[in-house]
Amino acid sequence: MADSIYMNDIWCYHTELLQWTEIKTTGAVPSQRSNSSLHYDSKNNRIVMFGGGGPNKTRFSAISILDW
Repeated sequence: MADSIYMNDIWCYHTELLQWTEIKTTGAVPSQRSNSSLHYDSKNNRIVMFGGGGPNKTRFSAISILDW
């Protein structure tokens, strides 16, 4: 049994509706991971993700960008 669940999905929380909605994207998707760092770049309206970890103690040093 794995001790962690690694994911590569993105969700949005609607504060007025108090509910989560999964956001479907297109293009290249980063591999499943946990513990990545995210930053919202308001100037360019995008989310920048760095690093994270995966199964078997894999560590990532890649940068991925979700361009809205």
